[in-house]
Amino acid sequence: LAYQADQAVQVVQVVRVVLAYQADQVVQVVQVVRVVLAYQADQVVQVVQVVRVVLAYQADQAVQVVQVVRVVRVVQVVRVVLAYQADQVVQVVQVVRVVLAYQADQAVQVVQVVRVVLAYQAD
Repeated sequence: LAYQADQAVQVVQVVRVVLAYQADQVVQVVQVVRVVLAYQADQVVQVVQVVRVVLAYQADQAVQVVQVVRVVRVVQVVRVVLAYQADQVVQVVQVVRVVLAYQADQAVQVVQVVRVVLAYQAD
């Protein structure tokens, strides 16, 4: 009976060691799972941050495109205005030429009239 009792104590001790070992294994598995989950969560956070950076970059690109479009529009408007002003200058030059031609023609006519008068007086 003493032997059997000693054997029972030894079995209990072995069971305790096995259970402690198994519990330690469970704790280690839980720790590994926690590390994996923390890693995965960190990866998700990093992916979210990358997505945010990409979206921010794309939004910034969109803003830059809008700014470029605005600049292009302004340049186009400036070109139209400059073309209009150049056209106005051309028209003014043409009017000046017409006026100068008219004045030259008037001068020629005056000269001819003066010649006729002088010829008449000479005659």
